[in-house]
Amino acid sequence: SLEKPGLFLSGVVRERAEMLPVAQCFAPLYPAVRAVLIPYTEGKPYLFKQAREIQRYFPGIGIHATIVPIERDSVKFFKIINEYIKHIQGLILLEGCFGSGYQEKLAFLCWENCVVLCGSEPYAIDAGVACALAGGVRWIAEEAYKILRQHWEQNMTLGFIPVRILPDNQEFCVNIDMLRRIDLASDAIERICNQPKVRKDRKWTIPFKE
Repeated sequence: SLEKPGLFLSGVVRERAEMLPVAQCFAPLYPAVRAVLIPYTEGKPYLFKQAREIQRYFPGIGIHATIVPIERDSVKFFKIINEYIKHIQGLILLEGCFGSGYQEKLAFLCWENCVVLCGSEPYAIDAGVACALAGGVRWIAEEAYKILRQHWEQNMTLGFIPVRILPDNQEFCVNIDMLRRIDLASDAIERICNQPKVRKDRKWTIPFKE
């Protein structure tokens, strides 16, 4: 249980995010973006469910979404991406997807093909993505540190320190400079940036290349 997690185990968890925020934030890019690819890691039911929910949501906006399972194999992953890259205008990486570990390389590939890459994780904007749904990890680390202090200074057994549950703190970040570099229309940039709870960045990232 979260109250007594077990022998030598305690921790910090974030509330599970809702299924559609990334799709709702991405949607104003239509009609500049009409087709997107959403890869999800094979064997992760939550990612599959999220990808399906987004796929069902997008047609009402006018966007066609293709979802595709990927293995934990970088060569096979990029083979799939290269098969689709010429036929899409957007690529969405879900939080926890295997592909999130290759965002710098994906950012360069999308830049070459004028595709809007929507990444995940806090470092995504620095990796060169055009936009990202991401939550900071600082306060998670701070809470974990408090648990460790209880363990060390008060001699509390980790398994008897309750798991701390933090609210979902994800926000949608947009790199205006990156959107301009892939020649996205000004009105599309304005629509995506004018949404509530959007953080606008201007970071001139250097495209990654092996």
